[in-house]
Amino acid sequence: MWGTHQQKAIEYGNLIHEIIALVKKKEDIDSAIIQSIENGLIVLAQKETVRRTICEIVFHPDLLECFSEENLVLNEQTIIQKEGAIIKPDRMVLTKKNEVLLLDYKTGIHNSKHQSQLENYKIAIEKMGYKVIKKALVYIGEDINVVNFN
Repeated sequence: MWGTHQQKAIEYGNLIHEIIALVKKKEDIDSAIIQSIENGLIVLAQKETVRRTICEIVFHPDLLECFSEENLVLNEQTIIQKEGAIIKPDRMVLTKKNEVLLLDYKTGIHNSKHQSQLENYKIAIEKMGYKVIKKALVYIGEDINVVNFN
């Protein structure tokens, strides 16, 4: 798979995943990209392509609420469960009503194990006393594909 189009798509998806973890709200896009350039994650020539992809996620109609400035965002937050298992959802968004919007970023094609992982996150979060009102998988590749579960 090395050197293939598929490998490059996976690498790009992983890169976007790392950069979008720096974005809590819409206004953070440019600073996240600048920080990524300063840290050597991307080069200046990639700036517009990366920005376009990040904007496609942040401004996706199904995801707008997940990037609203009125919500509390927890990116890559570690949760230690009673059973001892550790989980780390990509993005948990806590609304003013203490409801949670849950996103997980993936590369490649939709896979049922991704859905199971998201469901396990939901169960753990609800055991903590929150209600998960939205679950979505965001597939990052040549196109952005959002798969919603409720």
